[in-house]
Amino acid sequence: MLRNFNANVLGTFLQQSEIIELALSFGFKSIDLDIAEFSALARMKGLEYARRLIDSAQIPIGSFELPGNLQASDEEFQKFVERLPEYCQNATVLGCTRCFVTLAPFSETRPLHENFELHRQRLSTVCGILRQHGIRLGLGFKAVYEPPREAVFQFIRKLDELLPLIQAVKAENLGLLVNVWDIFVAHGSLELLFQQPKELITVVHLADIPPDVAVDQIKDWQRAIARPGGRIDCVAVLKWLKNIGYTGPVTPMPTRRMLGTGRADLLAREIGLATLELWHAAGLPLETRYANLLKTAGRLATV
Repeated sequence: MLRNFNANVLGTFLQQSEIIELALSFGFKSIDLDIAEFSALARMKGLEYARRLIDSAQIPIGSFELPGNLQASDEEFQKFVERLPEYCQNATVLGCTRCFVTLAPFSETRPLHENFELHRQRLSTVCGILRQHGIRLGLGFKAVYEPPREAVFQFIRKLDELLPLIQAVKAENLGLLVNVWDIFVAHGSLELLFQQPKELITVVHLADIPPDVAVDQIKDWQRAIARPGGRIDCVAVLKWLKNIGYTGPVTPMPTRRMLGTGRADLLAREIGLATLELWHAAGLPLETRYANLLKTAGRLATV
């Protein structure tokens, strides 16, 4: 498994060099890539220029978020489909074989059965292109949302609602974005997750529920840093992933609002230390430099 860093959680623009430096400084072994931004840079200045810092740091790319809206108009979706091979080629060059997308939890125009069929068709198209480049797609959902108005149609908001869509697409490279926060909030436990086969697990995102918020009243932005002893047992998740032989990225995904104020480097440090604590608590190996980082911070004894 790769402790993976997604700089978007910091809620501020960072240069690629800054993202890499934060990741390597605070215990991460890979980073997520903004594939649309990277591809635009490659078009403008060449692929060699776009990847120079990643190559220099020798840091793997854990995954990338699919930069397309599955509920977009036919015209907009077609534009995305036409651009997707370029994204895939650039990801493949960097050795990245995993991406993810999160379903919108509602539609303003389509009832559930129509929206389900739209997603089945479009995911089949997307997965067909990704498969040609050896890339897997992890599909996720949002358990909580605030609709823009009352007159909307709900869509998939639970794991047991998502699994039939994955099965209906019938694509071997379509799996699950394991966002433990959404899975727990939707079901009140992780039992259904632990029943899923290894082959389905594509990308993993970790976050926790604040201690003073009832699950049935929680807001989507209330995604706290995952730590040992939290309300969501992320240590158990890591142990399960280890047992099934998962080797992909595991990404802490708190929201910027829950991180509070502070410099980007200090926030990244806290996220990194908490993730190292989880790793240690789950019995996963820590490199000496990162074990020393925990010791220096006085955090090794707390796990």
